[in-house]
Amino acid sequence: MGWMTDRLADKPQSQPQGGPAERSFESSAETVWSQMMAGFQRDVEEFNTGKSKADFKELSTHEGRISNDAMKIAVVVTADLSAHTIRYQYEPGDEKTAVPEEGVLTMRQSASGVELYSADQHLNSEAARRLILEPLFFANPPLEATAT
Repeated sequence: MGWMTDRLADKPQSQPQGGPAERSFESSAETVWSQMMAGFQRDVEEFNTGKSKADFKELSTHEGRISNDAMKIAVVVTADLSAHTIRYQYEPGDEKTAVPEEGVLTMRQSASGVELYSADQHLNSEAARRLILEPLFFANPPLEATAT
């Protein structure tokens, strides 16, 4: 027998899909998603205290839309708990508005629950919301001139 056979013998048996581990993950992920949606609502309310006009709408149980008419941009955020992902896609308010590319956050199980990641960077809920909302609420700062 080679190392592969030994390694496979040491591998714990995985839970069948839809088993207790997956149901536990989805329950924790549902909590993370609910907290994220509540955070989006608070972020929009806070943004609007500055005489701005953004809007938050919960489109379905696992989808929300945040828009900013002044910037002519919106973002749709969708959770796919079975795929362990949260996708966000920007929409222009008109044909002249450029928008960032869509993105994906992954949800990973850890000892402390479900955590969010962008690529391999761990993000807390606030950092994840900021990643998604900054292009919507704040214009990009001008690039600094470089000396030649």
